[in-house]
Amino acid sequence: MVRRRRDRRAVGFVQATVRPGPRGSRAAVAWMIGMPYQGFGFATEAARAMVGWLAAHGVTEITAAIHPGNAASATVARRLGLSPAPGTCDGEVIWRSGPLGPA
Repeated sequence: MVRRRRDRRAVGFVQATVRPGPRGSRAAVAWMIGMPYQGFGFATEAARAMVGWLAAHGVTEITAAIHPGNAASATVARRLGLSPAPGTCDGEVIWRSGPLGPA
């Protein structure tokens, strides 16, 4: 759950689906922030904290599936250090991290 600091109001959420892989665990991440709270950095701050936690707990690769028209989520992905892979999957662009190390 993502909460605004000043009043603890829930403004959205982040999530990760972690799967084991041959070179370490991989996580597919997502974020959702309510429309009135978008544009204030909540998604970037929360997703960055989640990715840091995942890296500290052995996750070696992060992916995020983002609709090609969702410029705001693409910006968040870039801020997380993700890059778009060629092509799409179910109409969404898959963004990937480079190898992660312990935080």
